[in-house]
Amino acid sequence: MGLKVDQSANSILIIADDIVAQPAEGYDEDTRSSNGIQAKDKATDLPVWGLRCAVMHGANQLSKKIKIIAAEQPGGFVKGGLLTAHGLDINLYEMNGKKGWSVSADSVTNVGAPVAPVTSSRRSAGE
Repeated sequence: MGLKVDQSANSILIIADDIVAQPAEGYDEDTRSSNGIQAKDKATDLPVWGLRCAVMHGANQLSKKIKIIAAEQPGGFVKGGLLTAHGLDINLYEMNGKKGWSVSADSVTNVGAPVAPVTSSRRSAGE
């Protein structure tokens, strides 16, 4: 069970890195490895999808992927575009002695235009 978070009240920024979510692989508790079958949400029995993105809180990156629980494969995202997550859940986990965060949502929608890439202002010696 995770911590339900209000994205805007907590200044969490989500930037899409893909245009469509991919099936999230299930996990075998006994072997502690992927089982090659698409994961299902324990509470709803709906498929779990993974969307590559940057989930940021200030300068800290919480995750490189957000899990989406949905009957149909989520898509139509704009690469580099801002996303709004509904039912955002942040989970702290520990596996094999390492701690980390996983981020999931009931749904994710596009917000606006893609974020402009950061360009370097550093000049080479000849400029």
